[in-house]
Amino acid sequence: MIFNDAGLKLIREFEGCALKSYQDQAGIWTCGWGTTGKDIGPDTQWTQEEADERLDAHIQEVCKEVLALLVNQNLSANQFSALVCFTYNVGCGNLKQSTLLHCINTYHIDDAANEFEKWDKCAGVVNAGLVRRRQAERDLFLASHQRQ
Repeated sequence: MIFNDAGLKLIREFEGCALKSYQDQAGIWTCGWGTTGKDIGPDTQWTQEEADERLDAHIQEVCKEVLALLVNQNLSANQFSALVCFTYNVGCGNLKQSTLLHCINTYHIDDAANEFEKWDKCAGVVNAGLVRRRQAERDLFLASHQRQ
């Protein structure tokens, strides 16, 4: 399965790129293209090149994590890319426990598409940005594309 340019475009669009760290809506220190982790704090600052390198590395990591969880290996590039974009945002642990993954792994693709929209909250509150993101991920997931 291939992570495609449409998935990359979604991540870049919804994460945005901040070269100086900030606290996201959940209070988590974030830098670059939505990157979080123990090495990111209030004084973290990156160059554009560092942010782009971290994005690429994080996407590769998420792709591997998603592939390891998939029983249904017959996803299109768009479906896989939408799932990677989703996981980039919510984390692999959340994907692993999700009904979304269960639906994909039991070949209920239409049901899986409807699960994206349920992940629209930040700290228990519906977030307009997440509503838009989940709709975009769902749209990509449902976009017809040749199976890869």
